[in-house]
Amino acid sequence: MIFLYFAICLMGLTSASGATASVLSAKGTTDYVIVTPKDAIPSEKRAANELASFLRQIGGAQFAILDDTTALPPKAILLGNNAH
Repeated sequence: MIFLYFAICLMGLTSASGATASVLSAKGTTDYVIVTPKDAIPSEKRAANELASFLRQIGGAQFAILDDTTALPPKAILLGNNAH
């Protein structure tokens, strides 16, 4: 189920940027952060941590996890019912 959600997020990421492809990480670094609701439920927190873990395993980059009380970064993966 999380894989399906991740795939949907990536499709949204690609279409939202207007580009044909989005590079989430390269050479062990990333400009992206994962943004969750400030009052994220346990499953949203777990999804954010699992997504960060899987992305690190795939590309070697550590994805920061922020809540939506911060300004929206230019490159963000939004999870849950987010204020952004």
